[in-house]
Amino acid sequence: MISVLGGTGECGKSLLKELLKTAHFENVNLIARRSQLTNLPVENPIKSVKLTENIVDFEKLCETSANPEQIQNNSNENNNPFTNSKAVFCCLGTTKANAGSAEKFIRIDKDYVIASAKHAKQAGVEEFHYVSASNSSAKSSFLYPRTKGEIEDELKALNF
Repeated sequence: MISVLGGTGECGKSLLKELLKTAHFENVNLIARRSQLTNLPVENPIKSVKLTENIVDFEKLCETSANPEQIQNNSNENNNPFTNSKAVFCCLGTTKANAGSAEKFIRIDKDYVIASAKHAKQAGVEEFHYVSASNSSAKSSFLYPRTKGEIEDELKALNF
């Protein structure tokens, strides 16, 4: 099984469309803050692809990701949304304008992604694919590319 984060955004919709079209993966798990199955951005042309979803509270994921024991407890109770996933495709993100402030942008774009990656690692996920930006750099003086670069660095530190 694979999991998709951010399946309702532009990148996520394109990815989901390709995943459903190719049927390379038999099980696709959508991880989101609200249900997506009833109004998917694309139709499932290949009925052999099993779609499931996990509704998560990203704030709680962030809280528990700060404490490895809490992640472990969630994994043991099968509350980890990444349980049984071999790979995660992360298209999660926003813009500063949509988030409303730089702080909220960082919370959604960076903290949610890193928290998700930590939970995925704890669940035994082998691969974490992240949609970043071509100009990403943790040393940038601009918010967007700096945040993307910081995310990339933190994901590398998790050894996916």
